[in-house]
Amino acid sequence: MSSAVTGPAQGHAYRKGSEFVTTHGAQLPPFCVRCGDPPVMEPLKRTYYWHHPALYLMIIFPGLLIYAIVALIVRKKMAVAIPICNAHLEGYKSKRRIGGALMIAAIPFAITVSVFASDLAGWAWLMGILMLFAGAIVFAVGS
Repeated sequence: MSSAVTGPAQGHAYRKGSEFVTTHGAQLPPFCVRCGDPPVMEPLKRTYYWHHPALYLMIIFPGLLIYAIVALIVRKKMAVAIPICNAHLEGYKSKRRIGGALMIAAIPFAITVSVFASDLAGWAWLMGILMLFAGAIVFAVGS
């Protein structure tokens, strides 16, 4: 009796349509994952977490706190070493710097404008909140 193979062997990376698929323990080839140039440094070590998409329904019904607790409990994770060239590494770092600067500057901006132009306090706080969210998005995209 032979057992059926359900997928690629342990430790492989491959392309499935437009998606990049990697199994646990896979070693990526020594080329930048963005452009194919040789990397000029050690690969970036990243840990990725995920859970079943149906858990997002918990945000709507029980609430955000319950969702966060359950997602932390049932999430799966995988560590990956990602080879990247110097040009793409610099782009990655600059997006993280910009996102971090926006998030750090958001609240002092809102407080400063509110103090010196009290008639614009509402708009200043709205801009501060938008800067905070924009910084978080830029930081996440850069990651």
